[in-house]
Amino acid sequence: MRDATAMREVLAEQPALRPRGQVLLVDADPAVLLAAAHALGQAGYAVTVRSNGQAALAALGAATFDTVVADLEMPGGAELVRRARAQDADLPIIAVDRADDRSGAADAVAHGLHRYLTRPVDSRLLVTAVREAVRLRELARLRRATFQTVERSTQEQSRGHLVALFESALAALAMRYQPIVCLSDRSIFGYEALARTDMEAISSPGSLISVARAIDRLPDLGRAVRSAVAAQLQASGASRIFVNLHPDDLLDPDLVRPDAPLSRVADRVALEITETTPLFAIGDLRGRLAELKRLGFHLALHDLGAASPALSTFARIHPEIVKLDRSLVRGIDRDAAKQKHLRSLINLCGDLGIHVVAQGVETVAERAALVAVGCDLQQGYLFAHPGPAFPPVSW
Repeated sequence: MRDATAMREVLAEQPALRPRGQVLLVDADPAVLLAAAHALGQAGYAVTVRSNGQAALAALGAATFDTVVADLEMPGGAELVRRARAQDADLPIIAVDRADDRSGAADAVAHGLHRYLTRPVDSRLLVTAVREAVRLRELARLRRATFQTVERSTQEQSRGHLVALFESALAALAMRYQPIVCLSDRSIFGYEALARTDMEAISSPGSLISVARAIDRLPDLGRAVRSAVAAQLQASGASRIFVNLHPDDLLDPDLVRPDAPLSRVADRVALEITETTPLFAIGDLRGRLAELKRLGFHLALHDLGAASPALSTFARIHPEIVKLDRSLVRGIDRDAAKQKHLRSLINLCGDLGIHVVAQGVETVAERAALVAVGCDLQQGYLFAHPGPAFPPVSW
């Protein structure tokens, strides 16, 4: 009874101004609920508390939340995560667990969680994790809104205009490359290929892909990129090139054609799979990936650790290389919790024989912190900006 009264008092203390975000807090321990609700309420978040997975699922069905903080060990905890992810793939979920070991990191990978915190959770770390999750949630909403705006815009324009625009962009397509470095021996592990165009109307990769999809020319864009990379790879001594692969490219028969330009240099190519559309929509995904491996391609997973469905496909792809999401790298030198989480994740990948690449490294301090947690392969502006084949590295 005292716990219920205390909970009402904590929730009543939350700021009356517009909240920074809606948080669903789920834990079987009343004391944890009280402390966490108080900390988040004082930070300006509107908090809904539930003590078990079933009650939390009911809350998710009745209201919209920006993030969920849940105890994986409570009754119904795993089911809550599974159903919440199925209901809303963009919903960031923060797990709180009692065991600080690799099994917790493995659970985070399996369930597609945003963050993994261990008890006892420092209130400042909890507030920081929630703040990041709410920001990611807002970014996901903005991405959806932007995509819908582009879709509506393309529908309003004549198909002929879009086709002409796309053809001009394709003619002006230029590949830029950013090195991935191995710090232990100061060697080049590979280069990521990035498609660019001088067409101002569709200068960003996202808008170019949207236009290509609107006029059913996505396969043409993928083939143009792969042909350009193949030509530059054959003319160079580069050891490995990372090529971003849209999931729809997996449906293109040209991708697995043995005499296709990129297939001829497959042993020097890592296909970096992004999940901008759900991979479960790809029929016989396992068979298609097996074909690519037989041709000699290496498989890489893009943005591991992001609050996106990419985590949930980790086991399905069985990548040789994973690239950490930039959000895990940014400011790692100042975040002990992030360092602990990354160390577990890198150790887990090491046990599986998987190379880990940190993206978005911009400072010397971030570089040092990543090396300290075991990440030797790094990529970012600290070493080189994307440029023509192939930019020099600043060590």
